[in-house]
Amino acid sequence: MKLIGRSALLICLLIGLIFGIASGVGAATATVTLLPGKLAITDTPALLLYTGATATDEARTYTTTFSVSITDATGSRAGWHIQAALGPFLSATGTSAFASTATITGASVITQTGRAPSSTLAYPRPFHADSDTIFSAAAGSGIGKSLVTFATELSIPADSADSDQYRAALAVTILSGP
Repeated sequence: MKLIGRSALLICLLIGLIFGIASGVGAATATVTLLPGKLAITDTPALLLYTGATATDEARTYTTTFSVSITDATGSRAGWHIQAALGPFLSATGTSAFASTATITGASVITQTGRAPSSTLAYPRPFHADSDTIFSAAAGSGIGKSLVTFATELSIPADSADSDQYRAALAVTILSGP
């Protein structure tokens, strides 16, 4: 009997101690500081490969797509824009494609987290060798993680040497602000 009484007393003391600690924790104040993250672009391809020509009397048109992953964890809601530059177009044998034109025909977005980017640009739009803006997320959009996929086409004059594919180096960057 004495053992049961001591055990009950010990249990009561433990319960009192737990409730006393819990009520003391509720009175404490904690401060949390959230720091802004980065604006980053990942999974950018270094090379575009154009295949599957559609021919007319004037030109052969090749198509391809490429995707980039965007993370905007800055908290600024400033928007962002993607710039891209293309290197020279080369055939499978390494010959240059003269008088060619490249176009971005569209951009589709998959939002993984946060708010979807809303592009302020219209498509189709020229795809230049010089760094040019190819997507522009309006201020207040593009917060979190998104995947942007670009559809592009390359037009080669019909009288150029025939090739089943063309390739071009691709450099892609992201900058803050629309």
